[in-house]
Amino acid sequence: MAATSIAEEIAVIRGTTSTPNDSERNYADAVTKRITRWLTELNIAYRVLDDNAVSADTLTGISTIILGYNPKLPRHEMITLANFAGRGGKFIVFYSSDHELANLLNMKLGNYVSAETGGRWSLMRFLESAPPGLPATIIQESRNIRPAYPANGKSKIMAVWEDASGKSSEAPAWVQSSRGFWMSHILQDDGDTENKKQMLLALTAHCAPGIWPAVNAHHMITSSVLPGYPDFPCTIKGIISHALGTQSESRARVLVDRASAAYLEARQLFDDKQHQKSVEKCRILSSLLAEAYACIQPQAPAKFRGVWEQTGIGLYPGNWSRTCKIVADNGFTDILPNFLMSGIAHYNSRIIPASNSLRLYGDQLAQCLEAAHKNGLRVHVWKGCWRLDYAPDELIRKFSSENRLMISDSGKSNNWLCPSHPDNLRHEKDTIREILQNYPVDGIQLDFIRFKDSRTCFCQGCKKRFETDTGQKVRKWPIPINAEGRREFNRWRCAQITRLVRDVRAITREMRPKCLLSAAVYANYPSVADSIAQDWGNWLKDDLVDFVCPMDYIQNTVQFSNTVQKQLALPSAADRIYPGIGVTASESRLTPIQTMDQITIVSRSGAKGFALFDLDRFLEKEVLPLLHLSATPSP
Repeated sequence: MAATSIAEEIAVIRGTTSTPNDSERNYADAVTKRITRWLTELNIAYRVLDDNAVSADTLTGISTIILGYNPKLPRHEMITLANFAGRGGKFIVFYSSDHELANLLNMKLGNYVSAETGGRWSLMRFLESAPPGLPATIIQESRNIRPAYPANGKSKIMAVWEDASGKSSEAPAWVQSSRGFWMSHILQDDGDTENKKQMLLALTAHCAPGIWPAVNAHHMITSSVLPGYPDFPCTIKGIISHALGTQSESRARVLVDRASAAYLEARQLFDDKQHQKSVEKCRILSSLLAEAYACIQPQAPAKFRGVWEQTGIGLYPGNWSRTCKIVADNGFTDILPNFLMSGIAHYNSRIIPASNSLRLYGDQLAQCLEAAHKNGLRVHVWKGCWRLDYAPDELIRKFSSENRLMISDSGKSNNWLCPSHPDNLRHEKDTIREILQNYPVDGIQLDFIRFKDSRTCFCQGCKKRFETDTGQKVRKWPIPINAEGRREFNRWRCAQITRLVRDVRAITREMRPKCLLSAAVYANYPSVADSIAQDWGNWLKDDLVDFVCPMDYIQNTVQFSNTVQKQLALPSAADRIYPGIGVTASESRLTPIQTMDQITIVSRSGAKGFALFDLDRFLEKEVLPLLHLSATPSP
């Protein structure tokens, strides 16, 4: 069955003149690319228009406009959109600050609201009165919103926010009127992608029903075929072939039978032109095939099944017991929570300022350790080196006044500590000593253990220390990238980063000998040694770390496999490289099936472990349960 296409009926308006500055325009462009990528994957035809290109002529043939991020519309555009609405045009609006636009949709714009920490707006739940075809919920962690509210009896709330504990918020997530829909935040690319695409389809199809045939034809293909198979019959045959003689054979056969029935129903509904029902049946088919596929996966390495946790507060703030039980029950052995950067900590520290999370929920490291060890998990403290993200302004000003920040080759100051400054080196080591002294951690993982980029650091301190260490007088500073002496400068930069790794190795062996030291590293070694001074191949060779987790955030399966094989071929690396799989990374949003495929590649490569990025609600609900069926059984 070939997927069909239709004429463009949808216009996506890219925020240009509606945004206040270049940074916001770049963000609007990224949002536009995200939305159009999902429209393409749904086989929905569209055209993209910049704010200043919106006119009666460019909107010819358009029935629905999507405004992904257009904070304040120019007057000429607002007039054009008002005329468009008067002709019956529909809108899907995300996170606008435009009161006139809200009035046009018969809504009232509320105030901007932000959260001190994550977990306040974690999930959107659709009400029974919402249009058909929407998912029950969508997982999205938003830190700020600007809701619209019903007005004049001509609009209604159709979805509400829930916090991480499941408690409903008074602020609406979505409002609906006869002219369209309004979401109180950006549609983020932070996981739960399939449900977000389903939502985008349902809203767009509600406004433009003519898209259904092309979308349905596309779903009939994509939902019935797994990677590596040409069609549905071959997919079914392949699953059964792999399941023969295994403990999963009986379950796989049941799932395949149900999938076959769903396929026939979806096909009949398609032939009967009941496209929305057919697409819903295709989703059931896709879910059944994913579960059957999960049953036939080889068992993943059991030595290290890790998961990064980026927020430092777990899936359910204030409840590490629940988070750790979920991780352990799904067959994982290690958790790597982000408990500190160089200027903020989620635990009781006398060196680093306290985070809002610490003030709200208490000592996160202590709570995590107690819960993890109770559930048989090892805890590796994810330590962000050098970076001052979320650090108090007064601390950054202090470091700046002491000439301790990284400086680019253009003279720009960055909120990173300069790795060659002795006080910064001492600061980083003292934070690790404090953790080792006060907490029974199983490991320390160094992240951002590098320079910010190839253009840092060129502070005057680096110049002086480079001259002192090498005995060379630098004639031109900063050193041009292709200049004589740049190679030696790059070696010197590597030595600054390696010095911290070596020193931390000595500290851990002295204070807590059984504590594992690892690093999260960029994938492309050895080129990263020159660009960001991350010489991790030699860290392994010189036994400065117990293992590394290369951040192999690559969506293409072949490229991922080639990268892993190249890494494992490095000296002393075979059993000490645990590839990082970017399930929810910005570089590689993976489906559950893609995640399974990458874990299988790791298993067959001979690597002894892996780490998933990162623990969020999508990973919890959509990925871990499937992995547990075969790839990550409980030890």
